[in-house]
Amino acid sequence: MKPNLVELISQTVKLKKVGREWQGLCPFHSDKIPSLKVNPEKESWFCHSCQVGGSAYDWVMRRDGVDFAEAKRCLDDSPPAERTIIATYDYTDPDGKLLYQVVRYYPKSFSQRQPDGKGGWVNNLKGIEPVLYNLPALASAEMVYIVEGEKDANRLILEGLVATTSPGGAGKWKPHYSQTLQGKKVIIIPDNDAEGEHHASQIIASLKNVVREVLICRLPGLADKGDGSDWLDAGNNIKDLEKYCQKPDTEPKLEIR
Repeated sequence: MKPNLVELISQTVKLKKVGREWQGLCPFHSDKIPSLKVNPEKESWFCHSCQVGGSAYDWVMRRDGVDFAEAKRCLDDSPPAERTIIATYDYTDPDGKLLYQVVRYYPKSFSQRQPDGKGGWVNNLKGIEPVLYNLPALASAEMVYIVEGEKDANRLILEGLVATTSPGGAGKWKPHYSQTLQGKKVIIIPDNDAEGEHHASQIIASLKNVVREVLICRLPGLADKGDGSDWLDAGNNIKDLEKYCQKPDTEPKLEIR
């Protein structure tokens, strides 16, 4: 049974009843006062800071980074606690041949699988050497953005940038990935948390003396635990991102290692 809107939002946000509405800190930006309002009578939500809102489907789309069809399936076709595939991310060789996939589920979790050669899958990477995401585009690129997940990489790719990530999330960078980026300019956009900073430091150490230049760009005003997609969703555009990632003399300061 689909949860009502208050129940749905309460899964990730602490709500307080104020009059006929419920209020809480919006998770989509660095919220200091309760900007998020939930109206159970209208079954709608709205953030007065982000200036975004909508239905339960809009909430799931924004929370999980999925399209309407996936949000509808999560809410209408599956119990809230049931694990459901909401996205797959292909990892290929330089020629575009599929090597393996990262699978994203709702509730949020991940797994990896490789083709079994018979139209199905083997749920492991045994015998596969992991590679960077979006590998075919990296060979000819002069500049590459590194983010912490496939969803964020896809967001930058859709905006016309060359972006990549390593499978497995923060802390899973492998030394052999660095050779793929040899001689390039690399810009790392870390998630705004301790794990993101550690991940960025790990990548920088691995890229030293391999790439032409490596920068770390901490986006201004990024919410705690936020990422590049959150920053763009908060009203910034790709030109803003490129500006902050290309000018070391502007805020946020880029640390050249």
